[in-house]
Amino acid sequence: MTHLDDTNWFDPVEVANEAIAAAGRIGSPISHLKLQKLLYIAHGIHLAAFGEGLVKGGFQAWQFGPVSPAVYQAAKHFGAYDLPGALGHGRRLPEGDPRTPTARDAIEAVVKHYKDASAIQLVELTHRPDTPWHQVVSQAKGIPWARRIPDQAILEFYQDERG
Repeated sequence: MTHLDDTNWFDPVEVANEAIAAAGRIGSPISHLKLQKLLYIAHGIHLAAFGEGLVKGGFQAWQFGPVSPAVYQAAKHFGAYDLPGALGHGRRLPEGDPRTPTARDAIEAVVKHYKDASAIQLVELTHRPDTPWHQVVSQAKGIPWARRIPDQAILEFYQDERG
């Protein structure tokens, strides 16, 4: 088992703003719920490809799938409506960081791949019985929400998906 240390991963809102910008470039509206699932998928794909995730602080298992709490705080006031633009401070991934190009590529690829998927379809995708979200929820005792989804489980899931 690899130790995954997220201290050098990216600010969640900066990653979210990259996804919002990518969706805007292809004319694909994005709601807060859809954004959360796209970030989770991009995080998993990046973990599988490079051994490093994208989102510092990781994801929690919430009722409607994986959620970055920091992105939730920045976007919750939009409710179910499409996001009008960048969140919070408006910053995106840092220029000059050698990790930024691969991070942007992963985010862009996921946004393009799922551009026609609804938020509910992405919720269903992340709720499948073989997913890390499902593992966390099914192992929980009591109310299962807001438990961290281990990055190791996300890594292994997306490695298997790529294989």
